[in-house]
Amino acid sequence: MLIKDYLDTEIGYSLSLNSQDAKPYTPKQVIKWVANKEGIAHLDFKKPQTLLGLKAWKWNRDGEPHDDGLVRKIILQIGSWSHAAISHVLTKTGT
Repeated sequence: MLIKDYLDTEIGYSLSLNSQDAKPYTPKQVIKWVANKEGIAHLDFKKPQTLLGLKAWKWNRDGEPHDDGLVRKIILQIGSWSHAAISHVLTKTGT
């Protein structure tokens, strides 16, 4: 799979906080949301409803709920995929 294809692939659905409509999201969207809306590169208090739906999920680890756990898990999965893809590209021999 090409990196561009992966970044544009729908990897999940999130319920909007204002409706029951599930909206898809892609790795590219999650990366942009975290960088541009959550204060990593910029801080924007007006966030997409899909991101707010993802942030509403609580992650339970060892009996303790954690806020934004789903967003963190998605970012870790994107990072793991990216690391594997980069390793594959860097070790690819000319065939």
